[in-house]
Formats: sequence, structure tokens, C-alpha cells
Amino acid sequence: MWSHYAKSHTGFCVEYNLRNPFVMASRKVNYTNSYPQLTYPFEATDIFSLALNKSTDWVYEDEFRSVINTEYDYPGFTDNEFVNLQADQVASLCLGAKMNQANKRAFLSIIKQSDFEPEVFQAKLSENSFKLVFEKIKY
Repeated sequence: MWSHYAKSHTGFCVEYNLRNPFVMASRKVNYTNSYPQLTYPFEATDIFSLALNKSTDWVYEDEFRSVINTEYDYPGFTDNEFVNLQADQVASLCLGAKMNQANKRAFLSIIKQSDFEPEVFQAKLSENSFKLVFEKIKY
């Protein structure tokens, strides 16, 4: 997923704690070869099902998604844009294998100034196989 979602290994990934309400509310994506159909009139839950469908080309992702209706007030959800996570909702952070040093220093500086102390890992490309190796970072 690094190449798709972390800017070709230059970004970072967040491992969420399963106690996170957004993770607990996540649902498995349905992989299909055809577009989902809605019949009018439809229920609000029908709209959510649209967001839970994806092409079978992506089945290897084995994805779960959290779908939120911004018309409702959710704890930690601000301005209908951001989710403010509590310290115990983040299990770990992982820096991409190609994250540059300036971004790495800035990222670690933000963590040091925060109210939580997550485990932080650095992803590295394996020297002899097609896989990633994760090394724990002390900051």
C-alpha cells in the first residue's frame, strides 16, 4: 500500500488502536466488477454502500473503510474535516523507506512535542527480497 497511499514510500502510515471508534466502525470493502446501483427513493445507508465498493482489481488490499455522515456530531470530529485522535487511539507510526531527512526530522519533532509517545518505525527496502523491513526508531 506504500506506493498507493504514502507517496511512493516518502510519507508515513498510522497504525490505529482497535479501540479507536472510527476503526471499530469500519466495514469491509466489497470488491466487484460492476458499479453499485441505487434505486430512488433510497435510504442513507444505501449511500454508505457506494463508498464500500471497489473494483476487483484492488482485492489484494483487503481494505476496510470508515464512512462518516458529517451531518451528525461525532466525538473527535471537527469542522466536518478532521478527526482529532486521542493518544491511546494510535498504536504506532511508520516512516516511509524513501522519506527525506528533513521531513523525518520535522515528523519526529512534532511527535516529541505532542502529548503521546507512539512507537515509531522506519521502513527500509530489503536488500535481498521483495519486502520491507521495519526498524524501531528511538526519538
